Amino acid sequence: MGTYSWYLTSRNNAATCEINWDSNIFDHQVLRDAYGSLKTLEEVGKAFHERKLFGYLTDSVWEDLRYLSASLVPNGCFPRLYYSWEGNDDVFCIEFVPGSPIVNIYVLEDVKDANESVPEHSGWQVY
Repeated sequence: MGTYSWYLTSRNNAATCEINWDSNIFDHQVLRDAYGSLKTLEEVGKAFHERKLFGYLTDSVWEDLRYLSASLVPNGCFPRLYYSWEGNDDVFCIEFVPGSPIVNIYVLEDVKDANESVPEHSGWQVY
């Protein structure tokens, strides 16, 4: 069981941000499965739909996200993936800095309807 995260949307050219898969060192099952078969960050983001992500951000998952960020081909943007989380009214954003291990997590608290245009809401805080 466990709590699941739901993919909502992406921004900042995640759909065109390509991944340079050079080795499959990932611990998270979604990233191991995505290795070599998914071509863009948005495809990987969608693969996390209805999977355990938020609430399970262990050191190992953080390392996987940092390695994924470093494997992204720089495209002049900081692509973002947005998720809601089961049993929680918060919405989360993962922002990647392609070509580097930098990953930022933002949270928008107490969102009544995650289907609203969440990325454009004000009030995002660093997680």
